[in-house]
Amino acid sequence: MEVGSKVICINDSNWSKQDLLHFHSLPVRGHIYVVRSVFSDAPDPFCPSPLALVGIEGEMIFVMDFYKRFLYMEAHFCGKRFEEILTPLIIPELDETTDTVNRDI
Repeated sequence: MEVGSKVICINDSNWSKQDLLHFHSLPVRGHIYVVRSVFSDAPDPFCPSPLALVGIEGEMIFVMDFYKRFLYMEAHFCGKRFEEILTPLIIPELDETTDTVNRDI
């Protein structure tokens, strides 16, 4: 996932007390969101691809990384709760008799 990716929430259960404290609203299963930020330096090994979503702002919090350093960052969601929606690639048909692209598909 990267900034600008569209994702669908696949798990909106078992929110922690901290999630409830740090966010004014939470993602809903089946709803589509846009990734606003991906936190590559987030310290949680059980949360791959931590991300922030457009329209849902997290509070700024202190977290400790693997090197025992405190990081001041926005509260974020675990990427495991989301699945990226891939935009289908539309390939125009090639008219083999004229070697031109048929754009009327």
